[in-house]
Amino acid sequence: MLSDNKHNTVQETDMNMRKLTLASVLLTTSTIADANSFAIDARSLAMGNASVATANIATAALANPAMLVLQGGREDFALLLPAVGVYVDDSDQLIDAIDQFQVDSDACVANGNPASAACSAATASFNNLVGKALAPQVTGAVALGLSGDEYTFAFSARANASLAGGVDLTTVDTSPIGLQDPDSNIIELRGVATTEIGVSLATKLQLAGMPISIGITPKVVSVENVVFRESAASLDTGVGDLVDEDQVTDLGSFTTMDAGVMIGLTDNVQFGIVGRNLISEELVDNSGVTPVTLKFDPSFRAGIAYTGDTITLGVDLDLTENDPIITTFGAQKTQLLSIGAELDAFDIAQLRVGMQQNMADGANDDALITAGVGLWLGFTLDLSVLAGEDVFGAFLQTGFRW
Repeated sequence: MLSDNKHNTVQETDMNMRKLTLASVLLTTSTIADANSFAIDARSLAMGNASVATANIATAALANPAMLVLQGGREDFALLLPAVGVYVDDSDQLIDAIDQFQVDSDACVANGNPASAACSAATASFNNLVGKALAPQVTGAVALGLSGDEYTFAFSARANASLAGGVDLTTVDTSPIGLQDPDSNIIELRGVATTEIGVSLATKLQLAGMPISIGITPKVVSVENVVFRESAASLDTGVGDLVDEDQVTDLGSFTTMDAGVMIGLTDNVQFGIVGRNLISEELVDNSGVTPVTLKFDPSFRAGIAYTGDTITLGVDLDLTENDPIITTFGAQKTQLLSIGAELDAFDIAQLRVGMQQNMADGANDDALITAGVGLWLGFTLDLSVLAGEDVFGAFLQTGFRW
């Protein structure tokens, strides 16, 4: 009887541990579900994610529609096609832990004895994965801007997938047979994919002798739940294999609006404010064990920039702390401070540097450093990178302007 009670207690404890781990996976998912935490294009990323008062006519529809007008005699036409960015937060060093587990699991399979030291090492390596999280994000955009005498128009489309996850303990089997089972020892990433399509319109006027522009971007936002699952024993830690196992659930779409204002303080200094998702929306994701509410709330950001003949300086700040899209399981808030600079060499090459800091209470206080280069080769080519402690991001884009 004592043996049965002990067996039941062990089973109950194991079940509770598994439930706890599933909750922790969902928690990590929510911490990065803010689609605005990553840059909109290569130039803004290189400048620390500053864009409100520095965007050009190709990216203004994505950054601040009011910037479509106050371009200071720059291009009348621009095409952004395409802009692609990748961001990975591996602060828990999950990728290194997976690599070690794969080495130990191969040794266990080769030995074949579950009681061997090699299999004990594989079990220990797997236990080291528990509680660690990986947070990748992928974004892509296209845009077209056309300047007229009184109005400037733009079309823009942006897709963004924000993910996070870790170990699903309900699939654990570190025996030699289980290590070869593709349905065991699963690493799971869950997240949200959004697609925004908008049409922007901007115009300018004079107020107290200062040029002012206003712009709006009505847009349609489509939302999907995304789940990637792969065995840790066979997972490509470049996360490439995960794409082959995706499961996407359509959660619906909604209509909202971005709007911005720009003020030309002097010939070289301008100040702007942009509001995104001014019509809030909530969608419910019922694909998991527990329903999750996705909240798309308004956010506001201000920016100031100096634009000279060869140097551009920009500073952006979120005016409020922003909740992530997923608000359950203790998600972190964001309030980003972005600082950037650009040096233009004869309009042929641009060198850029910047810094981004999350100022929200309780957020990671490590600053992210950014850098990049832009080239004019008959078409524009922009490259940028972001780096921090076990955090990496990169952006590549091409386009045309005249």
